[in-house]
Amino acid sequence: MAKHKMHDADPDDFDRYGPPAHHRHSTSYAPTESFAAPAQYSNDYYDDYSDEYYADYQSDYRSDYDGGYRGDYQQEYYAAPASEMPTGAFASTTAAPASTMAIERDYGVLATDDPFYEVDDDLAEPEFDEPAPNRGTMDFGLLLLRLCFGGYLAIASLTTFFRLGGSGGMNGLEVAFSAYPYAGALSVVVPTLQLTAGVFLLLGLITPVAAAVGIVVTSFMGLHAIAASGQGLHFFAWDQSVWLSLLLFGIALALQFTGPGLYGIDAGRTWARRPMESSWIWAAAGLAIGAVLWWFGASTNPFTATG
Repeated sequence: MAKHKMHDADPDDFDRYGPPAHHRHSTSYAPTESFAAPAQYSNDYYDDYSDEYYADYQSDYRSDYDGGYRGDYQQEYYAAPASEMPTGAFASTTAAPASTMAIERDYGVLATDDPFYEVDDDLAEPEFDEPAPNRGTMDFGLLLLRLCFGGYLAIASLTTFFRLGGSGGMNGLEVAFSAYPYAGALSVVVPTLQLTAGVFLLLGLITPVAAAVGIVVTSFMGLHAIAASGQGLHFFAWDQSVWLSLLLFGIALALQFTGPGLYGIDAGRTWARRPMESSWIWAAAGLAIGAVLWWFGASTNPFTATG
């Protein structure tokens, strides 16, 4: 085919062939002004080459476009939600289904699951393990706290059970609880709770549960010490036994929030390194059970002054 040099466009040619097929439905590509043929070219000039050139050009262009570009891209459709439908100048003139619509790649509406636009995992930022914080001597301090508190509870219970060190044993404890309606049951329950909490705290095993048991027994014994003193809320008149009971209660509550540390059987547990919401749950449970034990076991107001 003889190649002819292109000159200024003839508006008749544009009207005859129009824009490419993939732009015909869009009003944004329509010509906004008319073109006038140059005066220096006559109609004979256009008649000489336009029919031959544009017939060949149109045939080659259509065959290349339909077989290549259009065949590769126009047949690829992307299901897009109705909310992502093009509007305005890009709105389609044909009706589309309510759920999805075929959108050509040319119009820039791409489905979010297009594999071409997925981020390669190899290009993602690498993840680094957070280095373990330097805990210093905190774990050793928690070990000492557990040994002192758990040891005291274990020794107190063994003294009661086996009447060691001149202790009155369970009978003596029952006499101390004689003002309560369930003195006999309390004389067994209290040392049992002390032994359970003491042993598990010494070992650093299931510390949240052990600390909750410690809260139950120390809160009961603290209220018992206040009631036995007869001073009510006059805390300046409390003797050392009352303050000791309250101190033990504070230690049990603190261990619930600090955890056992890394020197114990629970070293691999999350509550040994960083106690979270479970500490509040177990602390609330221990306080609630202690209040119930006092309410039904003692049935008295410990803050009433009798002395």
